[in-house]
Amino acid sequence: MNHERKIYSAYEGVVCKKVPIYKGPGGCTVNSESIPLMKTLAALLASFSCVATLLAQNATTTPGAIATRVQPPTSSKAIRELIRFGVTRRENRAAAAQAGEENENKAIERALNWFVATQKIDGSWDGGNVSRIGTTGLIMISFMGYGVLHVEPPNTPQTASASSNPKYRAAMAKAVEWMLKQVSSDGSIRDSGRMYDQGIATYALCEAYGLAADASLKDACERAVAFIVKAQNRETGGWRYVPISSSKSEKGDLSVSGFQIMAIESAKYSKLAVPDTAFKLAREFLDSRSGGPQRGLYGYHNDRSLPTPAMTAVGMFCQRLLLESGAQLDVERVKESANYIRANLPSVEDVNYYYWWYGSYAMGYHSDQAWDEWYWGTKERPDYPGLGTILLDRQVKTGDLAGSWSPEGYMAERFGRHITTAFVILMMETPYRFSSLPSFRGFTRRGTRD
Repeated sequence: MNHERKIYSAYEGVVCKKVPIYKGPGGCTVNSESIPLMKTLAALLASFSCVATLLAQNATTTPGAIATRVQPPTSSKAIRELIRFGVTRRENRAAAAQAGEENENKAIERALNWFVATQKIDGSWDGGNVSRIGTTGLIMISFMGYGVLHVEPPNTPQTASASSNPKYRAAMAKAVEWMLKQVSSDGSIRDSGRMYDQGIATYALCEAYGLAADASLKDACERAVAFIVKAQNRETGGWRYVPISSSKSEKGDLSVSGFQIMAIESAKYSKLAVPDTAFKLAREFLDSRSGGPQRGLYGYHNDRSLPTPAMTAVGMFCQRLLLESGAQLDVERVKESANYIRANLPSVEDVNYYYWWYGSYAMGYHSDQAWDEWYWGTKERPDYPGLGTILLDRQVKTGDLAGSWSPEGYMAERFGRHITTAFVILMMETPYRFSSLPSFRGFTRRGTRD
């Protein structure tokens, strides 16, 4: 396998620097001493107006180099337009490609091409060992995160961007049509019988409904949301594998509940009716799963020990979502969550795409500083190349699987290649998915960057 690669930034004149921080197959490392430095840029970062120095060099790879530290963008021409969860997406994906990280955009499009090539005739994707509904739902969300909708929304300017690619739109249209057929009369969407399917499919349909303003989806979305609300445990506020009516002893777990919270939040942003009590109960459930001095550390279930990195990422992200439904921000609690995630950065020795996805959402929705540390890496941690580097190095580049990511690490066999690839694309789309919340003491406000 050829591990050499070049990483270019979409930001004019800013390329990556190679540093001896990432060790791969055969023990190859990057020799930073062999790379001449060409210039130093002083840039104002979006972290309390802190000035940092970024090094840029020519884009010539060194034999044996297998990884390159991706540097955060700083060009004044690269204003990042951030997109609000569940409501507004960038109308012009050409602008997104210009403003976003070029490598990530190319990787996303390679993955979308692979999704198109592997879509079933009926419009679904086969997840192998997992739910076809869940697999198809995650892939639909991946397409929408890149601005691809199943229909042309009203008053959208015509562009030549990737989001208007006819093969992408056709794939989305087939997927939406198939998903609608899976919604039962009572709103259940569960081919495996588990609430994971319900949350993912409802989230996908509500996104499609809200983004495309497609009234034909409204009835199915309302039924699916009503099923989620009815399935919630009215005492604990959580969701488990099956609706509460099927097993009244189930108090809920944070993993299943996270998907339901995303679904009802997307429904609310898409102006579908969701009872306020559903959000109130969800906040109470998050509290019941939290621990730590500031209650910012989260666990999976009432019979599991606290905390875990993955569940802390889920809990932190869901707490931020629920701020929009009447919750009050607890600054110290969020700090505790973020610090715990910082202490458990992604590692090639412990691959966990599920955690990395939720960690990307949690840190991406949190602040520019948190996102940069998580995705780009930081000089304070020279041993950590950044999640972006880890992900780009792992994408399959040739053959029938080109554009996908191989399942590995946590639950690799169950997730399979399609879900693993969807997780990665969702991580890469994070900067385009969330807009800033109001700034608050101790953190930076997400927004445009000079």
